[in-house]
Amino acid sequence: ETPLEMLRFLVLLCVLSQLCTGFSSDLSGTWTIIKANSSSLTLWESVEVVIGMNEPVEVNIIWKACYAFNQTFRLPRDGKAHPVMLTSSAFPTNGFLGVQRDTTTPALQTLTQASPASIVINEDYKLLSSQKANVLNLTHAFTLGSSSLMTYTIKSQTPPMVLTYEFQRKTNAHTVHHKHEEEGTEEEAYHPPQAIPKPRPGSKTQRAYVMYVPPNWTLNGGLASNALVIALQGLVNRKGPNFYIVYPPKWAFTYSPEVLHHYATKRGFDFTNLTSAQHAIATFRESIKGYVVWDTTVRSSLVVAFTVCGLYDAIPIVPSMVPLMKAFNISEVADFSTRFRNQTDLEIYTWAKKQYWHMCNRTSIVWMGGSCHNEMRPGVADWGVMTKSFFTDLSTVPSSDEYPLAASLLEDMAPTKFISFGWHSYCKDQEHTYVTLLSHHGGRAHGLNTLPDLSFINRVPISEGFKFKNHHNTTAPPKVPPNKVLVGLVQTDGLGLGAWTRPGRGKLPYAWEAGPDDYTLQGSLMEWFYQQATPNDYFVGALSGPGYLYPKVQPKEDLTKLLQLANQIFQDLDLDIMTIFDASAVPAVCGTSAEYKVDTTLTPEAVSAYFDVMSGLSGFMNGYGASYTFVYNETTKKSLQSFDYYLDPGRAVDDAVNDLRLLAMLNSRRPYYLIIHVREFSTIDRVDKIIAKLGPEFDIVHLDYLIRVANAHPTWRNHYNL
Repeated sequence: ETPLEMLRFLVLLCVLSQLCTGFSSDLSGTWTIIKANSSSLTLWESVEVVIGMNEPVEVNIIWKACYAFNQTFRLPRDGKAHPVMLTSSAFPTNGFLGVQRDTTTPALQTLTQASPASIVINEDYKLLSSQKANVLNLTHAFTLGSSSLMTYTIKSQTPPMVLTYEFQRKTNAHTVHHKHEEEGTEEEAYHPPQAIPKPRPGSKTQRAYVMYVPPNWTLNGGLASNALVIALQGLVNRKGPNFYIVYPPKWAFTYSPEVLHHYATKRGFDFTNLTSAQHAIATFRESIKGYVVWDTTVRSSLVVAFTVCGLYDAIPIVPSMVPLMKAFNISEVADFSTRFRNQTDLEIYTWAKKQYWHMCNRTSIVWMGGSCHNEMRPGVADWGVMTKSFFTDLSTVPSSDEYPLAASLLEDMAPTKFISFGWHSYCKDQEHTYVTLLSHHGGRAHGLNTLPDLSFINRVPISEGFKFKNHHNTTAPPKVPPNKVLVGLVQTDGLGLGAWTRPGRGKLPYAWEAGPDDYTLQGSLMEWFYQQATPNDYFVGALSGPGYLYPKVQPKEDLTKLLQLANQIFQDLDLDIMTIFDASAVPAVCGTSAEYKVDTTLTPEAVSAYFDVMSGLSGFMNGYGASYTFVYNETTKKSLQSFDYYLDPGRAVDDAVNDLRLLAMLNSRRPYYLIIHVREFSTIDRVDKIIAKLGPEFDIVHLDYLIRVANAHPTWRNHYNL
């Protein structure tokens, strides 16, 4: 055989056996999505398609994120419709919509074409929305194109929908993991303002200090100075509101410069600027009784150091700062510079519990999580130091070896009274595992790890005579508008995060989620928000109680007490609507399942608790993303509605418009109540662009008006899960 004949033989063998991806002749094999050339994946990070061309033809679509979902077609080449029971209610092509596939009646699936270069499957199933069931007729087309690319197209005539995804054959390239979006990136250069706001001339003043901290939070970088200053803030503010910190522009809570201006110009604080950690030490030397050395190679050493600082009135330092301590005649309290090397977090916190737990607060604990590895953003550490709280960073995943220790800490806390400050670790667990564990023990969360200046704000009282007044609309019986979609806009994640300080606020009727615990923890900050509110700004209570908790796993007696506490605070803050969220049923660890479901629905028992204990409220909302509990209570004549749409900050304007029109088509009874949960990273100007394109059928209304109309004329099906 000549070399040319041998080459021809190898090429033919490669094609027939499909061992050579580049020469594959049909759709068989594994395909991975090219996101840049595809329709939006909404909540998914990637998609993989595995095709087998034998009999029966098998197509497995794997929608991937932390939790992945398998959507499988396995059909013979007979052109007949085959009834198939769907194993998951997830609507995979759009995770933002409040819809689910019906798993109680069979879908009909038909393989209409199966050639080497083309597979076409027709699929009919019921799609459930808050009002009714709609029959969805889909065509799934997989087409082999040039350059060994595959196109996957999903079409529907009613409702109209066309989605197109482009795929390439899978290689052994490494998967790219995305960094959590929580805390932004470091600024290359940061120059704090030179002028400090001053009180009004002639006003009564109170002396205080301020420091602008730089945006470096790495363990082996500027964190050492920032951690010292934040812990010192907690010590100093035990005696009153003496020390305020302004955080960089990209800090998660954006309000610290504006609140500084408020305290100076409206509350009479005369701030003196501190320019460095050394300057702060010199100013507050009398409050410092010692120092704790931590290890820049062991993140948890700083977490334990914060505990010790609170108990012994100390400040955390790194070894290079010891000469500075000697210059100020500050003595050592503990040395962790090498104490925890080569130890696991379980070993470190077990030791810390044995040494310090008996001395710590039982109504406050700090989870110093959030960003991890070589970074820490300990904004809330001032509060933990001030209150002598125990600091930890243990995993809250039940299968983790750290979980029993985490649970043992919470078992010792005071049920219904304790609050966990900070946040879970993005490297160890999930938000829902953290809040689930707290709720199991009668506790609640007050996030985040980046929460700024709580020790200062807590010591500033609410202005004498100030009354919290929400911008309620008329209480007269509402007229039911015919043929309208009533849209309510609610920003996620609480005050201080997101769009409040950005341009556009007041342009649209907007609801803002306020944490009731903030009334007692930082009432003067709540006063500032209420003073700033325009007639279009409306406050609602969140999440689920006085703080963030999951009602489905709270002990019944504890939940009742917590809702009673929330009820009193709602009256003080003039709140009339509550947002509830419970993700305790979401799987604790990431994985893949054909029965994928993110369950944030509420049980009848949980819903009844709110209607019974908080019967004076006008209504309740449920969910974070879209959820599926809708209840009208005949006794109270009040309602609970879930969010029917989650507005993701990355969703294109036209795609969001099409989503909302689709929901209006699926929910055809009027009025249709469409409550949108707007992610805090979305600006109001962007939301306004979406609203402007919706058309005259959609009315953007004040949330309390929407709730009152819904109470008078509910148009949804009562259900706890679609």
